Amino acid sequence: MVRPVAWFKKGEPAEVDVEAEGTNLSILGCMSAYGLIALSQQVPKSSRKKQKTPLGTKRALPHGTNSSHFVLFVEEVVSVLNKIGLKNMYIVMDNAFIHKTPEVLKAIRDSKH
Repeated sequence: MVRPVAWFKKGEPAEVDVEAEGTNLSILGCMSAYGLIALSQQVPKSSRKKQKTPLGTKRALPHGTNSSHFVLFVEEVVSVLNKIGLKNMYIVMDNAFIHKTPEVLKAIRDSKH
């Protein structure tokens, strides 16, 4: 068993090797009183070479969920709701920026839920 903390003698600097970070995942989910409606997972595309900005500094790889991913998810949720016959359901979201874009609002208005 590996100890989660390291002990060093008094006055010595604490140096611990940290393993590489894992992959970031974005998960979108929709549930109702009837159960899980839809689930979506967004995994960033990995690249073997490091990307650099014009100034020579490292730039992070793109990851996360943007509004286009969320629009596709909303359309999937609406199709599942219509398929199983759940009409006039309320769609409740928090105040995340991707939930308030014009494309997302239009997709929800067009769904008539």
